[in-house]
Amino acid sequence: MVKVSVVLITRNEESRIRKALGSVRWADEIIIVDSGSSDNTLKIAGEFTDKVYCRDFDDFSSQKNFAVSKCGNEWVLSLDADEVVSERLKSDIQRAVEAPEGRVAFAVKRVNRLFGGVLLHSGGGDYPVRLFLRGKARFVQPIHEYLHVDGKIGRLEGELIHNSTADIVSEYRKTDEYTDMEAVWLLKRNIRPSLLKMIFFPPAVFLKLYFAKMGFLDGMAGLIYAAVSARYCFVKYVKARKLSRDPVYLERAIGGRFDALSGRFPDSLNASDFRLEYLLESFPDLAGRTVLEVGCGKGRFTGALSEKGARCTGVDISSELLAEARRINKGTYLKASAVNLPFEEGTFDYVFSVEVIEHIPDMEKMFREAGRVLKKDGIFVVIDKNILSLNNRRPFVPNVFIKKYHEIKNDWMYPRGFAYYEKWFFRKKVSAMLSKYFGKVEARYMLSDAETVSGTSLLFKRMPLFRHFILWKATEPKRV
Repeated sequence: MVKVSVVLITRNEESRIRKALGSVRWADEIIIVDSGSSDNTLKIAGEFTDKVYCRDFDDFSSQKNFAVSKCGNEWVLSLDADEVVSERLKSDIQRAVEAPEGRVAFAVKRVNRLFGGVLLHSGGGDYPVRLFLRGKARFVQPIHEYLHVDGKIGRLEGELIHNSTADIVSEYRKTDEYTDMEAVWLLKRNIRPSLLKMIFFPPAVFLKLYFAKMGFLDGMAGLIYAAVSARYCFVKYVKARKLSRDPVYLERAIGGRFDALSGRFPDSLNASDFRLEYLLESFPDLAGRTVLEVGCGKGRFTGALSEKGARCTGVDISSELLAEARRINKGTYLKASAVNLPFEEGTFDYVFSVEVIEHIPDMEKMFREAGRVLKKDGIFVVIDKNILSLNNRRPFVPNVFIKKYHEIKNDWMYPRGFAYYEKWFFRKKVSAMLSKYFGKVEARYMLSDAETVSGTSLLFKRMPLFRHFILWKATEPKRV
């Protein structure tokens, strides 16, 4: 007789797990992976199996794949703590594994129950894949996980009874827990939680479940299911929208993006680079000076200033870029946030950033930190892009239009729908922000080599407002 393993993940399931495990006593092996239960879950589980593993929860797929890895049999049945295998499904499973007829997995008929009522319409037609050959299927997706199957899938008509939340309090608790993960998952998939989605998607969910799927025929259970599903949709978008504006989350996401694209950034800096020339002009007497580059990347500017005799330190949030910086360029390189610099007050003579503030969610906090780590007579220089600039190769076309075009095409720095987008700046706006933390702020439009030799060079020479880069120089840091 072909043996079957059952896998089940748990956390504080004492009220439901006994029924679930009791319905699979016939299985040859039961594997339980628990993620820190503080109730009697483990005690109850011990009545049915001695194969109980404890593992910190990271996501649903990882938990279940870990459970599958502990199975000793080829056929595996995945069960949730709120599910019960009916007698007919038990018989169907036993017949299926004895004679699979080329199938490597089977979907089962799941009957969804909510608040004591059966969802024949709004929750009907539910056939998740739950029985599979180990090695031919794997759970994917961190939440609302499903099995990716390599092979033919059959279907079993025996019922898997899904006893979902029994009361509204439990439903709200479940929604609160799951939507935290949903919010992260939305942003990871670059789904921007817009206000329109928050307004229109929840009603659409209700209309679909209650009317399109005829949930009204399920009575009160159908009404409640449609309502709580709409609320779930609303809450996940609210949380995702809040998370998308959290500077800590954004910084982590931006750092990950730079890690992924590290290979695209050049390793070296041309000695005649106009940005380097402007920096050298801004920093007199580099020899022996302490210099900090915020957002150093591969350390091209840090390395160039180190060659001039400065004692340079570069910080960045990208581990991949920092590894390259240490390999390629002279200087000291640390992983650190621009808004939380790991240095004492008044450490550096000069602080600078080149094309970095466009990637800083909390730019004002970065300026405050730069002022804090500067000496009283120190200099802070920022070089970044001008939102009013014109393209030097396409006469009179704003660069910001070209940026937007490539963002729509999805071939810019951040993918379409990413929680953050690259920002460009008005000179006066950045100057005003710097003035909060520095006593003196100067700004000027930089003339690039490309603009000097372009067909419209006269325009850029006569009208600095349209140049691509701006340099801000701030001195006299305020201790705030």
